[in-house]
This record gives sequence, C-alpha cells and structure tokens, in this order.
Amino acid sequence: MNPNGMWTRFRIGGRWACLLLVKDDCEEYFDGEASRIYQKYNVPSPEGYCWVSGARMRDIEWQAMKDCYIAEMTERFRKLEGYFYTDLNLDSIHVIRTDKGIYINGKYEYRCGNSLEDYLEREARQKDFRYVMIPHDFLDMEGNWHSVDDIQGLTEDETQKVWTSRVGDFLDSLSGDDVPVIVDFLS
Repeated sequence: MNPNGMWTRFRIGGRWACLLLVKDDCEEYFDGEASRIYQKYNVPSPEGYCWVSGARMRDIEWQAMKDCYIAEMTERFRKLEGYFYTDLNLDSIHVIRTDKGIYINGKYEYRCGNSLEDYLEREARQKDFRYVMIPHDFLDMEGNWHSVDDIQGLTEDETQKVWTSRVGDFLDSLSGDDVPVIVDFLS
C-alpha cells in the first residue's frame, strides 16, 4: 500500500537485495530480486551462508554480517591507503588526492596518518552498534513510516547515532518469528 503516493514502484530486494545473511541451510527466506543494473554485482557470501532480502529474525546471522562489514571496510581502508601512498588506481572510483588524504563525495574518507582503527572508528561507526544493516527508512509493526530524514537539527554524526539507535530499538522489539524484509522503493 502506498497511501502517500510518494513512490511509484516497490521491489523486494532491488538495489539492496543482499543485506541480510542466513546460513545456507536456512529453509525460510526471501531471495528478492536485484535491480537490473545491480544484477552484475554478485556479492559473494561467506562459506556456509547466503545473502537474502528477508528472513525470520532468529535466522539472520547478525554477527556474521558485522564480520563481513568490518572485513569490507578493512579492505577499503587498505585500498585508500595504497592509493594515497602510491599511484594505485581505485577501480574507477573518482577521488581527489591531497596532502591531507583522499577526498570522496564531499569528505575525506582517508586521512593522512590515520590507522585502520582510526578509520573504522570514523567510517565504520556502525561496528559498535547491535546491527550492521541500517536502512534509510522502515515501517514499524503498526505501519508507521520512520525515516532518517525526519531527524532535524543535529550534525551528521549525531543524526547517524540517533538513527542507528532507533533502528536497533525497533529490531530489538521484534520476536524471533518476525520477518524483516528489504524493500526498495523507486520514484
């Protein structure tokens, strides 16, 4: 149902088809359908697991998801660091290299002299929270729409902390039988 008429299409999965991790012997889950332009990005899953778009809370492997996220962020740090100290090319990522670091999309993603721990603290701040998968919006059990865009008057870091906490509280409120499903909406 789309009572506000804000989006014209919905798809289970879509751009976010690979956000939830379950063991590969899990019997109940939604595969979802990757958007056409994202079908070429086949995200490999760790051995013994598979990425899905929906599953029962009790079947989602939250710690394994965190481990994958930290490994991905560690690899990204190594690439950024390598690009900064050498002329290594970052697979078509458009970056600006300055003496202060690597500037991408309006901010320094790598800062000269930072360690991996510094990078993870700043860029992977979700590592300290209960859940790695933090959506932009969610519907609660009563059908109420919640969005990070509703948070006003805070810095980007403060907004992210408040939103991550709200999402965590919502996921904590679900029972093991509840089924979160990733839905992509398009305008």
